[in-house]
Formats: sequence, C-alpha cells, structure tokens
Amino acid sequence: MSVTADPFENATHLDTCAVCAQEYRFEGRVLEIIRGKLGKIQVPDRLLQRVRHVLDEERRKPG
Repeated sequence: MSVTADPFENATHLDTCAVCAQEYRFEGRVLEIIRGKLGKIQVPDRLLQRVRHVLDEERRKPG
C-alpha cells in the first residue's frame, strides 16, 4: 500500500495490516532514537530573521 494524504485512510489500513503496522512502529522508534541523539543547534538570530522574511514574502505572493 502507498501512503495517502488521508490520515484516516492510513490509520484504517494500519489497523488491518499487521505488516504495515509493524513497519510503521519500527520507523517511529528509529525516528525517536535519532531525535534523541541529535543535539539542538542554536540558529543565529540574523539567519532566523532572513528565513522568516523570505517566508513572509512567499506567503504574500498571489496564487
């Protein structure tokens, strides 16, 4: 099965497919381990301001 954009459909499939549910749990544990190993990186204030500015500009663009 491919993952869809519909969380309900995905959850329903995981409730009925043991193979996918096991894989999903495994990947979740891997992500938890990785997050636990990664340290927090302090982003320089100037960089954060620039990124926010670019994102704000993109949001203002029509379409």
